[in-house]
Amino acid sequence: MKTSTIVLLGASLLTSNVLGKLSYTANMTHHGIEVPVEFTPLPALRSGPEKPPHIKRQSISNTANWAGAIQEAPSSGLFHTISANWQVPSISTPSGQTLGTTAYWLYEWVGIDSSCDVILQAGTGAYLDSQSGQVPLVWWEWFPDGPQQVNMPRTYPKYDRAPYSDKLSVNLGDTFFVNLTATSSTTAICFIENVSQGYAITITVSGGPTLCQTNAEWVVENPGTLDTPEFNTVFFTNCLATTTTGAEQGITGATLIYMDSEDGEVSKGLDISNSELQVSY
Repeated sequence: MKTSTIVLLGASLLTSNVLGKLSYTANMTHHGIEVPVEFTPLPALRSGPEKPPHIKRQSISNTANWAGAIQEAPSSGLFHTISANWQVPSISTPSGQTLGTTAYWLYEWVGIDSSCDVILQAGTGAYLDSQSGQVPLVWWEWFPDGPQQVNMPRTYPKYDRAPYSDKLSVNLGDTFFVNLTATSSTTAICFIENVSQGYAITITVSGGPTLCQTNAEWVVENPGTLDTPEFNTVFFTNCLATTTTGAEQGITGATLIYMDSEDGEVSKGLDISNSELQVSY
């Protein structure tokens, strides 16, 4: 996908945007006041869980790029929503490695599906390189369409009513809440809130790749080509997936995901309770 920028000017000036067959509208607020929002394509890196050449015990799934937990089947009906809170972690170069111009990446997200090669997902992330340092960000994606970074336009005039910055600020340690709702197999609503700073965005999507709605996951991912960067422990809290029949599922009964990085390091998803998941490097 070519790099371009799409600017939406809030609910009063909702603009429909098309990426292939997928289209969406968006509305962002800051402490309840409408602000403009910008979408910029992120690099299309790795997308799905890559299996290493070995597998551990039952109820543990090993991948090369995911760590966390996945509910592999709804208890009844189909998966309808998934949500969680977490804090944006700091990342650093793996032990013994040096920083260069190729970036280390880390994503934290919730998602619906994966087993049928389609994923509706949204969350936070960061990249780290020698030119930019560590850059945290917010993104969403309906794979196989590429990920989109959420931002405020850098060139949009300041509002008189509030001291808005020239971009959406995401700080390390900020608390986020993300909720995804599959309103049908091809339509969805993504809600992303920076609880710490009072930003909230609602993205209404149609024409997406057809979901199976059979998986729900909470994931820390290395989407890049380098080894997984070291990261602070991520605690997913208030973890909840609901189904089309109204059933609720959390972490209990989920398959835990271990990430086996090529440098030999293992990142693990550990269930603390039905509503809380710990992902540690």
